[in-house]
Amino acid sequence: MFAFEKAAYIWWLPAIIVPGWIFFRYLYYRRETLKKIGNTGLVEKLFSGFSEEKHKKHGVRMGIIGVLSILALANPQWGESNEAVKSNGIDLMIALDISQSMWAEDVKPDRLQKAKVFIQRLTEKMPGSRIGLIVFAGEAYLETPLTVDKGAFKLFMKSVSPDMLSEQGTAIDKAIETGITAFENQKSASKVLLIVSDGESHEGGAESMAAEAKSKDILIYTAGIGTSKGGTIPNMEMGQKNGIKTDNNGEAVVSSLNEGMLETIAEEGGGKYFLLTNEISDAKKIASEFDKLEKGEAHNALLKNRKSWFPVLIFAVMLILLWDSGLKPGRKKQ
Repeated sequence: MFAFEKAAYIWWLPAIIVPGWIFFRYLYYRRETLKKIGNTGLVEKLFSGFSEEKHKKHGVRMGIIGVLSILALANPQWGESNEAVKSNGIDLMIALDISQSMWAEDVKPDRLQKAKVFIQRLTEKMPGSRIGLIVFAGEAYLETPLTVDKGAFKLFMKSVSPDMLSEQGTAIDKAIETGITAFENQKSASKVLLIVSDGESHEGGAESMAAEAKSKDILIYTAGIGTSKGGTIPNMEMGQKNGIKTDNNGEAVVSSLNEGMLETIAEEGGGKYFLLTNEISDAKKIASEFDKLEKGEAHNALLKNRKSWFPVLIFAVMLILLWDSGLKPGRKKQ
C-alpha cells in the first residue's frame, strides 16, 4: 500500500513552477536579445564563454532536486515489513471531546487541533504502553481499541472531527462508561482513562461514573483545553468556516473552559487535572506522571511497518548535487 506520511508537503510542488518559468523565460529573453544585436554566429563567438544548453540542463537538475526534496519531506511509504515487539507499560485509554465547541479558537489554531497535537506528543513519549481512543460529544464510542501500534493510532487521530457524531453535547459520563467497557477483561497493572475536553455543556452523572471507574481500578485523569474567557465557535461547512454560531437572539455563542467540572471528575476518579497550554511541555509532564504508575506485564504484538523511501530520495538528491557541482554549468570549455 502506498501513502505519504506527511501529504501536506505535496502542496509545495506547484511552488517549483514559478521559479522554473522565470528561469527559462530569462534564457528565452536573452536569446532573443542576442539575435537583435546582429549576426547570430558572430554573437555566439563574442559570448563564447556562455553555454545556454548547459544552463538549461542545470535548471532541469535544480528542478528535479526541488521535486525530490519535497517528496522526501512528504515521506512516501510503500511496502510493509513485520516487526515483533514487546511493550511494558500502562494501558491508557484517551477520551477526546469532539463536540462542536472544540472548534472554538480561544487557543490556536483551535481546541481540537491543539488537543490532537498534544495527544500525538503524549503517545510518542509512551512507547511501551498500549493506547486506545474514545471519541465523544452527546454520545461516545470506541474509535481505537488498546494497541501498541502508534502508527495505526495516529492514522485514526487524523480523521477525528465533530462531524463524526450527530448528537452534540459533552457527555463525559458516556465517555467514562465506554472506557470502563473497553477495559473489561484487560489484565493491566495500571488502567488509565485520560479525558481531553473543554468540559462545557456537562450533562451530569460524570462524577458518579468516575467514582465507579475508580472502584474498578481505573484511574481518571482530565486535561482541560480552552480558556476561561472563552471564544466563539465557527460554523463549519464542508471543512470551511462560514461565520460563527449564534443563539436564538442572534448573539454570538461563546464557549468557555469549565475547569471546575474537570477537576471534580479527576478527583472522584482518583487521578489529577491538567490545564493544557503547551503541547510539548504538557505531554512531557503528563507522561512523567503516568510513568510513576505500576507497569504491567509485557504485551507481545506484531506490527506492520511501512517502508519509508525518504533515504532513497535524499540519496538521489545528494548524487545530483554532487554531479551538478562538478559540472560548473553555464561555462564552455575554452
